[in-house]
Amino acid sequence: MKMARLFDDHAREPFTLLGVGPMSPTVVDASIECAAEHDAPIVFIASRNQVEARDLGGGYVAGWTSRDLREYVRERAEAHGHAGPLYVGRDHGGPWQRDDDHRAGLGWEEAMDSAMRSYREDIEAGFDYLHIDTAKDPAFPRGVPLDLAADRAVHVLREVEAFRAGGGHPEVAYEVSLEEANGTSSTPADFAYFMDTLLKRVEHHGLPRPLFMVGNTGTLTGLSQAGRVDFETVGALAETAARHGVVLKEHNADYLPFDDLARHPAAGIGMANVAPEFGRLQTEALLRLAALEGAACRRRGLPGSAFGEILTDLVFRSDRWRKWVRSGADLATSDAVVLANGHYFDSHPSVRQARAVLMRNCATMGICADPAGFVRHSIKEGLRRYLFAFELTGRNQELCVA
Repeated sequence: MKMARLFDDHAREPFTLLGVGPMSPTVVDASIECAAEHDAPIVFIASRNQVEARDLGGGYVAGWTSRDLREYVRERAEAHGHAGPLYVGRDHGGPWQRDDDHRAGLGWEEAMDSAMRSYREDIEAGFDYLHIDTAKDPAFPRGVPLDLAADRAVHVLREVEAFRAGGGHPEVAYEVSLEEANGTSSTPADFAYFMDTLLKRVEHHGLPRPLFMVGNTGTLTGLSQAGRVDFETVGALAETAARHGVVLKEHNADYLPFDDLARHPAAGIGMANVAPEFGRLQTEALLRLAALEGAACRRRGLPGSAFGEILTDLVFRSDRWRKWVRSGADLATSDAVVLANGHYFDSHPSVRQARAVLMRNCATMGICADPAGFVRHSIKEGLRRYLFAFELTGRNQELCVA
């Protein structure tokens, strides 16, 4: 089922789709298992840092390419019996959206070439939707001007559509964003202007109308949720989006309180993305097992996995953690930094080796009969908050017959 069809029946009780960041194979597996258990649809949203074309350096998630992610999702959906709507899409596609490209200060043509190489692989892999994000440019550290961002979004959309249609690939849904990761809300005036400008140019060029439009709702993900949802502004943004036949989307919904999440469907937020929180839940579960294993090994005079020590060392020898530390106050403890950034190293050889030892020790020492299941369960507990708050449980049959 095409994603757009999920939003065709306006008489249906409102819901908010959940976009899950594929922070690791374990997060993907747990997400599909949880969605299958609760008869819920689910969407995976892969950033260019997470999943990328191999000739661009690949991503940090198991070295996956777009095709690798798509195949893994298909395989695990079959294994878990998930028969409802399940989608894979590109989150934050576009020029300079790969951190290495931005740090290198690529020029427009180089950044655009990199973005298109990535999009082409997404399309060939069968992705269901693509996010076109033109909010980054090292030449504009305070943000790309609205008119330029709209011009670039249309330019990218034209290039992507030309490749898709020229290759005979199926239609995809598109997402465009007016977004800055600063914890503020998009002003209704800016949101309306950007949408009006963008859609007029889209129509002029005969391009497909985006399904989703991202607006800042006030959220800001750091080591925790550093913002809050401005529901008054959300109402104005949702009204503008609905007037144009577009679905309002929210990013950075991680760590929001359940009461705020439960207001999302009625507020008109059609989809919300969550990513770092699920990586943190995985790391938290692994470190909990590592603490128990370490204590048991010390009592018995045996060598342990040293999982926690190895992971902590890798986190602080890298600079990835700085992305999530918004201020000095945010850096409360080293534990918080490791929890928020441990997923980056899930595929590192020394982490994989230590994790294998940890899993084996936990099982043989009687600490946990199914340590891998314990980790998945911890992630699923977090996922359930969103599935229930977003009115997604039990939705698959209804959506499939709509």
